[in-house]
Amino acid sequence: MKKGLLVIGIVVCCLIGAAVLRSLVVESKELNRDMSYEQIDEVYLDSEVGDLDPSNIKVIPEGTKQFKNLFTYYDVTFALNETNKIIYVSTVDSDSKTSEGISVGADKSDIIIKYGRNYYGKTTDTGETYISYQDRHAEIRFWLDQEERLYLIELIRV
Repeated sequence: MKKGLLVIGIVVCCLIGAAVLRSLVVESKELNRDMSYEQIDEVYLDSEVGDLDPSNIKVIPEGTKQFKNLFTYYDVTFALNETNKIIYVSTVDSDSKTSEGISVGADKSDIIIKYGRNYYGKTTDTGETYISYQDRHAEIRFWLDQEERLYLIELIRV
């Protein structure tokens, strides 16, 4: 009888330990997602504007409240910081792709297959929805319409 209880106790402890270990691994993966190679087409965060073909860079004169130095490069929009490094990249073009091959028009399920289930989901005050993946330095946001199809990709320095 005592042996049976001991075996049950050991099994329960192992199951609890496995669950705790799994949660630590999942949390660690979320916090340490490596975004250093993430890109939209050939535009990377922290790259220099000089790395791009200057004949295809166009200034967006009005900028935005958030970004004053805003440009387009083919069908990609990007912003620079004061040292001319790229700190923001976005696209609404279905021909532009992320490093995982995701483009505008993809389903939420396609994104999850490529980027994983450990995402952060948010619905804004205006009802817009996105899912995002991030590490300590960057975040990629996938904005979804009501049918959960991708309509905007943003890559942001955090």
